[in-house]
Amino acid sequence: MNKSYSLSSLIVFVIASAGVHCLKLINFSVPAWVKKGEGVWLNCSVDSQEGLYSTKWYKNDVEVYRYVPKDTIEDQIYDASGVYIDLAVSAKGQVYLNYTNLDTEGSYRCEASGDTPYFVTVGEVKVMKIYELPESDPTIYGLLPSYDIGDEINATCVAGPSKPAAKLTWLIDDEKLSSDYEESVNVTKNEDGLEVSSSKLSFILSENFMGRDEISIKCVATISLYESVSSEELIMNDKNNTLKSPSTDGTEKPIITEGQPVYRKGDLVNVNCTSPKSYPPPEIEWYINDEKASPDYIVLYPVEKTNESQSTVVGLRFNMESTHFDSKLKCTSIIFQVIDVRSDVKVVENNRKNELQMEENRGADSVRAEDVRGLANHIMPRIEVLLLLLLLPFL
Repeated sequence: MNKSYSLSSLIVFVIASAGVHCLKLINFSVPAWVKKGEGVWLNCSVDSQEGLYSTKWYKNDVEVYRYVPKDTIEDQIYDASGVYIDLAVSAKGQVYLNYTNLDTEGSYRCEASGDTPYFVTVGEVKVMKIYELPESDPTIYGLLPSYDIGDEINATCVAGPSKPAAKLTWLIDDEKLSSDYEESVNVTKNEDGLEVSSSKLSFILSENFMGRDEISIKCVATISLYESVSSEELIMNDKNNTLKSPSTDGTEKPIITEGQPVYRKGDLVNVNCTSPKSYPPPEIEWYINDEKASPDYIVLYPVEKTNESQSTVVGLRFNMESTHFDSKLKCTSIIFQVIDVRSDVKVVENNRKNELQMEENRGADSVRAEDVRGLANHIMPRIEVLLLLLLLPFL
């Protein structure tokens, strides 16, 4: 056996071995979300047996901070949009941003290099996002004080500006909307980069509201920050379907079930995605070849309201066509943390209430008229007798 090795192979082997034993990233932390205006620590701690040459921080691949212990000036910062490093408290790779704005959002990477002779490098990267809450509650526009049965009610709810955009939910007499209501949602960005949510509600005041004098129309604005995203994929073909989990962030992944080993043209694809448990329950989204699945394909299963961790189950159902072969079905589970809930409530009257009130008033007026007539009938004969007695001496 020929045991000779090339010089380049030997160098690679030595450097790899040195990297395993000499340099290790022991603490790396970048918060996923930071409130606009608040300060934040970016931590990068290194264990280096052979000595540390440098620790560097990058934002979106642009260097913003460098720590070189052997240099005369150990810490140096470099200008970058949205990065406000306070050198008075930052040291040895632990970087403090004393202010944040929307430009601070981005991908942050710490890169540490060992000293001579190998300069082995280790590093990690995470994304930091900035959030901002709205300054006021959502507002409902477009409602009249009262309506008749059969009238169309149109209302618009506007929330924001905020980041991320507020999710708007309509409640009629504290109940969620049914299929009888039409709703359209729109999100726009303003010049500051914040997002304004609006939702239009339209429905007919049906006979179901006959027994109600008033109707409460409520718009709830909820702002949530996602804590983790994980997914599982199903590669579909006519030979053998395979599952894989592309999620690499260490979070528990959703599970795709009910799939068949093989699909033929015309077969019904009927699969379910079950999320890991959390509170509130995660949201699930289905993708076909990285595009959101058509709403016609989605099967929603109810989630019971509790204060405990729960899973979410969402189905995907469609007939297999030739275009679906070798497609990638992806189920994504998103865990959210609710940080702000606000609402606006408007109460409108059913005109039936006014009609009943008018009938009651008319009835009361009629009773008063009858009373007056009765009193007159009772008093008039007595007045006539009295007048006759007064006139007798003159007759």
